[in-house]
Amino acid sequence: MMNKIAPLLCCVVTTLGASRLYAQQKNPDIAKNIALGDRLFAKKQYGKAKEKYTIALKIDESCTECEVKIKKCDAALKSEDHKLADAGDETLIPQRRNEKLGFVNKQGKTVIPFIYDNYEHRDWTPDGLFITSINDKYGVIDKKGNVVIPFEYDRAGYRFDEGMLLVAKKGMGYGFINVKNEVVIPLQYQEIDEFSEGVVSVESNGKFGYMNLSGKIIIPCTYDFPAEQFREGLACVVRDGKKGFINKQGETVIPFIYDSGPFSCRFDEGIAIVAKNEKWGYINKQGETVIPFIYDGAWGFDDNMALVIKDGKRGFINKKGETVIPITYENIDIYCFNDGLAAVEKDGKWGFINKQGKTVIPFMYSEAEHFENGLSHVTKGKKEFYINKQGAYVKAYY
Repeated sequence: MMNKIAPLLCCVVTTLGASRLYAQQKNPDIAKNIALGDRLFAKKQYGKAKEKYTIALKIDESCTECEVKIKKCDAALKSEDHKLADAGDETLIPQRRNEKLGFVNKQGKTVIPFIYDNYEHRDWTPDGLFITSINDKYGVIDKKGNVVIPFEYDRAGYRFDEGMLLVAKKGMGYGFINVKNEVVIPLQYQEIDEFSEGVVSVESNGKFGYMNLSGKIIIPCTYDFPAEQFREGLACVVRDGKKGFINKQGETVIPFIYDSGPFSCRFDEGIAIVAKNEKWGYINKQGETVIPFIYDGAWGFDDNMALVIKDGKRGFINKKGETVIPITYENIDIYCFNDGLAAVEKDGKWGFINKQGKTVIPFMYSEAEHFENGLSHVTKGKKEFYINKQGAYVKAYY
């Protein structure tokens, strides 16, 4: 099964922004690329997310939302590069020199040469393998730098999923290979998501369906974009411009009556976010409305809290629909309460609150990122630095 990519990542939908607008304007190519970019960004695949946003921007150079998202990817990539020196396992430390990636040991001696462009995640796979790229071609190396899978693919996933790696070649399509570089699922699909609950969505001839681990299509490719991952036994799909939910037998469980668009509608903790008439609400697995359609944007529940938008402001509600943190903030970092605190913006300044809504770190920063491993990257004036959860200065930003 899939690992949890970000346990406290609460952003699982795109709100009523550019992608929704483009869907209404009948420009599915832009909407699709923005939505795919959002998915990749949530998985911390910032380079690939940037590619999708750039494609959308090339289609419509007036897409300011695309420009904003590209800048966020650039900032995330810069931040990740600076974190390289803190990453790695007990013997190897990834670093960059002259914009190339390599690995050194604790004594600083180069173990794997600085010849790689990038790598797709911060963890070694269970088999001790590492997915990386050279000259925009993807392959896999081991901890000694030996090539395990040749650098012959134009795209690659960021981890092995169910023992398989998602790859793509130009002129062929997406498919899966194993660690021996043997094709398990043919490279013939236009798009493939990640496996969830033993099933993956695939695109063929512009339509979406679902495949099992053996590569057998178990639900025909008859649905429109997007076809969501299965969560809690159900998947959200689109038919005739409306969203509904099906089970793994392809049976309709919740009717197709909800707004379509490139946003995620997945079940989490027994509740799913859906939209009607451009307003967001929540339903249960019986299709009953449990929180009314009154929000302009909504996210999934985590620890009985969900981020919502109303009248341009952001806050949090519980599963009863009760406001638990006032909907008064201009922005809230998408990672929400990572490390127990959320970065929020009020009156043009950023600060941090806890889950009770209490201000823990005052609103004094022009920019602030979520906490990770006890540190947050913030900007104050022209200075960038790291603070701890008490708001104390720790070190300068590289």
